[in-house]
Amino acid sequence: ARFLLPDLPLPNRTLTNLYNRRPDWLAEAHAALDRAVLDAYGWPHDLSDDEILARLLLLNGERASAT
Repeated sequence: ARFLLPDLPLPNRTLTNLYNRRPDWLAEAHAALDRAVLDAYGWPHDLSDDEILARLLLLNGERASAT
């Protein structure tokens, strides 16, 4: 918690303000999570957002039709 916008008064320490500032540690955490999710699906790390969404939509359709 000491990393969460310590220079702002407590009422201004919001997720919106945190994400607007996007500190390096937060960007690195998101990148690590993105890599972990791609690894979990067995997908390459160089997929575009559109390719990821297309694959997720396909998986969703497959799972929905299997029930």
